[in-house]
Amino acid sequence: MSLAAYFQPMLRTRARAAIVLGLVSALLGVALQWLPQRSQTDQWIALACTALFVGLGLLIIGLGLRDGYRNPTLRTLEARARDVVWVYAEHHASSGAAHLVVCTRTGAQLNLPCARGKASEALALVGAQVPHAVLGFDAAVERRFFEDPTKLGRPA
Repeated sequence: MSLAAYFQPMLRTRARAAIVLGLVSALLGVALQWLPQRSQTDQWIALACTALFVGLGLLIIGLGLRDGYRNPTLRTLEARARDVVWVYAEHHASSGAAHLVVCTRTGAQLNLPCARGKASEALALVGAQVPHAVLGFDAAVERRFFEDPTKLGRPA
């Protein structure tokens, strides 16, 4: 299974959620115009809040569209797999969500969401794509990554 085929459903779900959140923010901004305004200052404050909420909504929608269909982490894994030196799964105890952290030679840490309870499956799939990368979290690997990410990785 290709990485895109595996991760796209999760990325699309996240993109849809971002688009809905962006629309709610923009509509809230527009709704502020119907609040009663007593003075010209109130009108300017309402206009500024409207612009802020609509702008924030458009930004969130744009990020949702970009992230869901052209995810930079997925592009890195597919196009620049040699740059990936370390991949590990991170779990959030409070929400139960998980994501993969993809670390590159440049020191960048990119996130890729994965389905609940499927982090080890996703890690194995990514590991097949980047066999030279270190898989799994280890404090010693983390220390080496932050010291010099270019020296991290396994022989291919």
